[in-house]
Amino acid sequence: MSQQATLDVPDLDCADGSDEPPMRMALAIKHCLDNLAADARQFRMTELAHFIGLAAMVAEDSARQLAAKSQDLDPLLDGKPAGHC
Repeated sequence: MSQQATLDVPDLDCADGSDEPPMRMALAIKHCLDNLAADARQFRMTELAHFIGLAAMVAEDSARQLAAKSQDLDPLLDGKPAGHC
């Protein structure tokens, strides 16, 4: 029996007043976390890389939930990084 955690993702407006959709922000956060995890692996910080990888998965799950709400899956499927660090 498998349990899957679900996140309660509220409808959010960007705190800085920008019109950047929260889904794009979640993808940008995931991209930055993926880069940090790669750096940690490069420097043989395996436990840190694992922990950051888990955080990146949470960011991706958040983006997927937000995409499902907006019915806009293109940013998740196009494979292009959204945002930058």
